[in-house]
Amino acid sequence: MAKTNKRRASLQELPGKTGSAAACAGCHPLLALVAEGKHELSGEGEDRVEQEPERAPGIDCCAVCAGDCATEVLCAGCATVVYCSEQHRDEDASNHGQVCDTLRLMRAAEALPALNGDIDGKAELQQESATDQPSAYQGTADGFRVPAAAAGAATAGGEAAEGAVAPEGWAAVMPAKFQAVFGGVAGEVAEEGAAAAADGAEEKAEHPRKKARKAPTDGAAGAHTAKASAAAKADSADAQLLLAAQLADRTAELTYVYTAAQALLAGPAAKVAAAAGRSGRALQLVVLGAAEDAELADLAAWQVVAAALDTDVRIVFVGPQVPERLAGMGAQYGRVAMRFVQATYDEMSGGRVAGVDPSSLDSAATVFLAFNPGFTCPDYDWSATLDAIAARSAGGRGGAGAGAVLVVATNTRVEALMDCELLLERGWRPAGGAEHNPYTSLQARQSGTLANDLYRKNAWLVAYQHVGQQEEAEEGGRDGRRRRRRAARSGGPRGAAGRVARALLDTLKKPFKGLMRRR
Repeated sequence: MAKTNKRRASLQELPGKTGSAAACAGCHPLLALVAEGKHELSGEGEDRVEQEPERAPGIDCCAVCAGDCATEVLCAGCATVVYCSEQHRDEDASNHGQVCDTLRLMRAAEALPALNGDIDGKAELQQESATDQPSAYQGTADGFRVPAAAAGAATAGGEAAEGAVAPEGWAAVMPAKFQAVFGGVAGEVAEEGAAAAADGAEEKAEHPRKKARKAPTDGAAGAHTAKASAAAKADSADAQLLLAAQLADRTAELTYVYTAAQALLAGPAAKVAAAAGRSGRALQLVVLGAAEDAELADLAAWQVVAAALDTDVRIVFVGPQVPERLAGMGAQYGRVAMRFVQATYDEMSGGRVAGVDPSSLDSAATVFLAFNPGFTCPDYDWSATLDAIAARSAGGRGGAGAGAVLVVATNTRVEALMDCELLLERGWRPAGGAEHNPYTSLQARQSGTLANDLYRKNAWLVAYQHVGQQEEAEEGGRDGRRRRRRAARSGGPRGAAGRVARALLDTLKKPFKGLMRRR
């Protein structure tokens, strides 16, 4: 079999940043870290997909050869991935086996009762003043806390056991009810289930006479007890799955807010936020490509950012997918002022949007946020927006000082590396390598293009700073080449691993761009 997508998987396993490699101890399996890029096509399959990019291997055609299936052969474990023959199903077992359990649990969760129901007003526009809010914002209405406050509570009083590691990411901010499935007793429940299964197997292997001696005097009562115990375990498993699915669903909404807070507490974005606080100005965030089912899913939750930084925040949500009901409107949530613009950033900053004064966007205390932007996806063209941000960066600096800060969250590490290469060519310098995001969505998703390709929203995080015209002018010289090499090294794994990653990325680029379109 050809190794195009196998190479893609290997990029995740290179030494370097290992934050995404460690599974959460005691997590429900539905919330376990997903294996990225585990779909592998045969040479025949690659050729078919290249000729017909709309094919989705494993979804509407064979997962291995991308051919039509006269008779569909499904995976027996998850009943999700499609093959044209048992032979191809067996050939794909090593790759599919790494995602099969997750897919099975995803389907089981979908069959359970509705996860959260509709929360009235969650995404509705509100006009609230600071006087309507508590003196100190503590977190969302359903109990997710502010990161800084949560960290303080975890260390207060010295109650933690000596040598214990303070919780990070979602574990530090989520409501207590979710501890049972995220770093709590979920692992113990799973172990008990495995032990029960082992006991059942041992019981079947026992000699009939020994089994008879151990049986209760009242056989009917014993059978009833066994059935009741099995039913209780099934109910417990369903309850655990439902709770895990509820947590995954909620973090899929809150990941944008908490990822923004995380980025603003470290790196170049934190410097901008600190400068805004010292000067008494509001920090301005520009959320690029905002959409109702993503960045706009829970408007009130953006107060988490202001509370974590203890500063006033202005947020401009801009993008063609901003809904009509919000377009052109403003809102106030505590210390967070919002504006919604249905346009691209270059249209807005160029004065081509009615009712928006471009000069109001010129605050020096601005951080740009892009969540899964698809900079390298052929379906989108970000050139005009990136040019407009670069022009604003150069104009605001007057040729000196720090450039604009752009924080990019991507679903996979491969996408992070590809975005890094594109942004380097446009004068952006990464502040470090692609980091695992502790506030990634916990909801596993299946690609609409490759059935074995699972991912999480906003799993990887990179902060960039625009280097400015002066440095760009030197790019052609020896110093410029050295600087470019240093920047490229900082954008991915270092040393020998970095060279391997960049070589693999070059071979990967063409097929991957064609296969990522419908993610």
